[in-house]
Amino acid sequence: MPADIAPESSRPKLQRKKQSLRFQPRTLKQKTPEYHASELYKRAFFIGTEPEQYGEIYKHAWQFPTLVADLAHGARIEQSLREKKYVYVFGQTEPSVGQDLKIVTVPVLVALSSSAPLDLKIACTSVQATEVYQYELADFNCNLQNYEIAKVLLNEEKSGLRGNYPKESLNVQIVHNTRTRLLSKITDQEEINKYTYSLLYLKTKSCLQTQLKSCHRASGADVVVELNGKSQNISIDLDDDFEYQAKFYILKYFTEGIDFNSINVDQAEVKPELVQQVAQKFKETKQKVVEEYKKKKAALEEELKQVEAQGIEIKVQKYYGKCEGLGYKDQKSAFVNRFVGKADLFE
Repeated sequence: MPADIAPESSRPKLQRKKQSLRFQPRTLKQKTPEYHASELYKRAFFIGTEPEQYGEIYKHAWQFPTLVADLAHGARIEQSLREKKYVYVFGQTEPSVGQDLKIVTVPVLVALSSSAPLDLKIACTSVQATEVYQYELADFNCNLQNYEIAKVLLNEEKSGLRGNYPKESLNVQIVHNTRTRLLSKITDQEEINKYTYSLLYLKTKSCLQTQLKSCHRASGADVVVELNGKSQNISIDLDDDFEYQAKFYILKYFTEGIDFNSINVDQAEVKPELVQQVAQKFKETKQKVVEEYKKKKAALEEELKQVEAQGIEIKVQKYYGKCEGLGYKDQKSAFVNRFVGKADLFE
């Protein structure tokens, strides 16, 4: 061994610096009730909100203090999940008056707690509409998204013991739209109307009873009448004299060379066979409308019997958003929509 190289036993040992293996706090997200409330707000689809209003909703810092309280450990929502109930969350908006009489769109989160799984759909209707059109969630680019609120031990007796014991996830299901942030970019008027006039449809006892109350036979109908090689779409009154209406429309649309505005319909001469031909078409139209009404009513009554037999219990909670400094009238209502009915609690 060369003289200038020291033996290995006499060399100074290098001191290695010990490194901590702890996770850095910045890599973890603390799942507080505030965090859960924020996530539900971000993910929920605000059904029935005009697409152009979506930008207005997310522009403000909305808080949901009552929802935060209900998301706390052992509070209302967690307790419902522990009791093996199903909790669904969706959003809607309600207008309020702000500063300078400007409309403020207030976000509301609605939680449905059910004793059994619910078949959620979206209905399209309006104040003027006589029909309700039902759609699957997928038709609105929606789905039910599982969101974990907490994990609890399957055996609570082992809560103080060390070891890995089976745990259960407590999940709520959010009605989520896969393109929520892009809705404000919709320009097609038909699609805008589809989103604007949408409501969550929930087949419950109160929902079906409401539909039965509003289930009436139509008072009018549109009929296509063809005479003398001419076709005309006519709106008729199903409760008025069909022969008089037939004569009226024959004179108006199928008679040439007359000043209709100066004619007395009762005294005008029209071939009786033409009047009977058109009146018969009106009668056949009424019969079809009556049959459709009876089928619709019978179907609703049958659905109501099935729902009553299932005995599903549903609790509804509305959570209103609050925004400090926005300056708007803080008003609340128990009403959710014509299908869900009223909320048991609204704060």
